[in-house]
Amino acid sequence: MPAPKKQEKDKPRQIDLMLERLKQEQQDREEREKARREGRAVAGPFEAAPQSVLDEMGSFDSGDPYTTNL
Repeated sequence: MPAPKKQEKDKPRQIDLMLERLKQEQQDREEREKARREGRAVAGPFEAAPQSVLDEMGSFDSGDPYTTNL
């Protein structure tokens, strides 16, 4: 029975993985905030897509104000 215990110790727990991810996200936020305070341009997680990507995607909006565009 000692073999399963060793495997459990080698495998990281889900909570540990989540905490590491949260720490990394917090560090990224702090770096972006520091860059903003210093006036540097920062690419955030929701950076706008380049126009070429938008052109490839296309648009179904015909400009008609009476459509729902759903």
